[in-house]
Amino acid sequence: MPRPGQRFVHAVYLKGWVDGSEDVIIAAYLDDQRVWQGRPNAQRHDVGATARQFGAVIPLGRLTHRRMPWLRVTARHGHDAEDAALTLHSLPLRRGHGRRVLPRWAYGRVWNRDAADAADAMNAVAGYTNQDEWARSGRSTADHLIQRLHITTGDDVLEVGCGAARVGIHLAPQCRRWTGADVSANMLSFARTALGSASNVALVPLNGFDLAGVADASMDVVYCTAVFMHLDEWDRFRYVQEFHRVLRPGGRVYFDNFDLESPDGWQLFMDMSALDVAVRPPNVSRASTQQELVCYARKAGFVDIASETGQLWVTVTARKS
Repeated sequence: MPRPGQRFVHAVYLKGWVDGSEDVIIAAYLDDQRVWQGRPNAQRHDVGATARQFGAVIPLGRLTHRRMPWLRVTARHGHDAEDAALTLHSLPLRRGHGRRVLPRWAYGRVWNRDAADAADAMNAVAGYTNQDEWARSGRSTADHLIQRLHITTGDDVLEVGCGAARVGIHLAPQCRRWTGADVSANMLSFARTALGSASNVALVPLNGFDLAGVADASMDVVYCTAVFMHLDEWDRFRYVQEFHRVLRPGGRVYFDNFDLESPDGWQLFMDMSALDVAVRPPNVSRASTQQELVCYARKAGFVDIASETGQLWVTVTARKS
């Protein structure tokens, strides 16, 4: 969904999802003129069995010459009249050339901007602000990591890119000490609030390029999930090297990205390619392949490397010899 005041040159990309089996019609209006209408149809597997998503590229550059048009997005049941629709979003856009977009490498500034408040932080991390779904998905990811990495109450665990502690709040009680590291001071602030008075947690600010501040051979487990999509390839590999540095001998690592060769991964890749290049977000998602991530682990010196692919994700686990 575009942000209020977002700049555009040619088009905006509208995307969302609905949960339920009812017939729903989504419509977009530019200054009260309908410019798009459609029904959610593609299954969104990461949210739930009944979740369906919609998406459209709306060519605003050919539809208006105003410098600040208003975009309104509505939803209604398929049997309802158009005037019975519920307004989901109503916001102004700015026609321009996107010169104010931050560079991709300015990770801290990018994520602080996108996490101005707790709701923004949730949306930036997961794409939604529903508290129940936030808790469910965080618990599910924590359980998955505990199983894949054999995490025990004797382990010192590091999460790289911990965000607002969506996963950490569930994993911290299952280990000896949980450390969350993130490039965004705002995200770390929200993580601290979420973790409350837990005595076995620590938070570490990152510089966006390495794990300075985390000691050599100080961790039993390192995991990094839903982060590599926001990094350039060189920085991905640098972090994998850093994972190796901070792990103790025998320590375990987990990292992932959305898989270019998976069904949902290819669709996400095509969604990103539809964005107006002049205003493409600096943290726009970039895919990996299984071969790329396995190569990083091998070149960094890990052994017992294993990888899995699925509907969207490719994951890698490995061990420091």
